[in-house]
Amino acid sequence: MLTHNFSDLIRYENQFTSVEQDIDLTEVLKERTKNMIEEAKHVQVTGELINDYPFVISRLHVKADLVVLSTRSLTPINYPLSFSFDEAYTDTKPREEDFDLYGTIIEVENDKVDLQKAVEDNIILNLPTQILTEEEQQNDEMPSGSTWQVMSEEDYFEQKEKTKTSPFAKLGDLLEDNDDKK
Repeated sequence: MLTHNFSDLIRYENQFTSVEQDIDLTEVLKERTKNMIEEAKHVQVTGELINDYPFVISRLHVKADLVVLSTRSLTPINYPLSFSFDEAYTDTKPREEDFDLYGTIIEVENDKVDLQKAVEDNIILNLPTQILTEEEQQNDEMPSGSTWQVMSEEDYFEQKEKTKTSPFAKLGDLLEDNDDKK
């Protein structure tokens, strides 16, 4: 488990605590992302916790082999992820200038530093907003059905602009006026 007692970490000045753990986050990430992440079994967390009184600084590196769903077709895709992040933990109220120095500061509750929650949060934050299969990246076709179709934002605004310049667009304005008079 990636949980440490804050009081133990802050006890000795200039203390470093190594972190090296493999965890399976499949179930928790499936739930947190509404099944957008299908699998997160080989999550490796390495790094260190550093006492910088009244803060404990975590410097962690995360490597994960995820299976995520395509944002276009919901097809499962193998998605390797590798990133680092730093966070500061404290049991005192941080000052405004502390945020400039440390960035993310987490106030510790019940003497617990929960690194797993931080790893989960940062995995989700490091996912791109659009994940496509190789075929979807090469092929610019969007999914469609008999009464619907997915279109790019660019195509949507282009179609909207065409509708505005259409000679029938003025008829729509007349209909709106009639609705207002009722």
